[in-house]
Amino acid sequence: MDKKIVDMHVHSYCSDGSDSPAEIVKKAKEKGLAAISLTDHDTCQGLSEFMEAAEKLGIEAIPGIEISSEHKGCYIHILGYGIDFTQTAILKKLLQPQWEVNYRKAILSIERVGLDKLFGVKAENLISEIKKTTDNNEHLVFPVHIKNYIAQYPEIFQALKSKRKKWKRQDNGAELKFISPVGAIKLINQLNGIAVLAHPGNILNQGGQSSAKNQEILLTIINTLKKENLFGIEARHPGLTETQKLLFQRLAQAKNLAATGGSDYHGKYRPNIFLGMEGGSYNDFLNLKQIFF
Repeated sequence: MDKKIVDMHVHSYCSDGSDSPAEIVKKAKEKGLAAISLTDHDTCQGLSEFMEAAEKLGIEAIPGIEISSEHKGCYIHILGYGIDFTQTAILKKLLQPQWEVNYRKAILSIERVGLDKLFGVKAENLISEIKKTTDNNEHLVFPVHIKNYIAQYPEIFQALKSKRKKWKRQDNGAELKFISPVGAIKLINQLNGIAVLAHPGNILNQGGQSSAKNQEILLTIINTLKKENLFGIEARHPGLTETQKLLFQRLAQAKNLAATGGSDYHGKYRPNIFLGMEGGSYNDFLNLKQIFF
């Protein structure tokens, strides 16, 4: 592996990954990565451990976050780099609404597949039990946590499987909406960070395939967010085809935006994705860093 590769999109067990922040840094060192950013969903909980581990092992580390947002029924994630994660009071104030939406979506997910009835408890109580098994995560419950909990009860797991139910967060109107993409950028800027549109291919391919309509939606979103201080586009991601990577790199250049890249690593929960699978060159990173920070 090129020792000058940087991975700007990584998740730990502080959101929906399987590795600790320190384990991620150790693996990055073993793979010869030059720089790495921890970008857990809607939380900065693991950043202190991550930054300390990186300093000890001599890897350049960038404190990051991935903010969940929604726009017209589409989930849009915004990466934030160089954030000040030491402002704990401000962080809590800014992220608390995100945690509450995450919680309500998890409750709805459980109720929609009937997990509360299968376990014979209220959904709120079931969430409490699930969170006890994810003590590395103070605020958030993700589908992978629910799946792992259910896996401890084979009869219930089979009952759900036989019904062909899926447990994932569902939309239930405006009261269950995450922050808007513009709001996500403003949140990141309040933390002195810069904002990058994550995995734009998710927007391009929504509905199962790329289409002219999706391309128009994506361009509208990028143009809108650029006016609101969007700094870059994640042009390299495992979910993109080689053609799409080239498309987004050219689009970033045309829009005068940075083109970043990352693996979107989640550890064992995404076994086909490994650190440094996608990223950027260290020289590009250094050039961007002068603007980032």
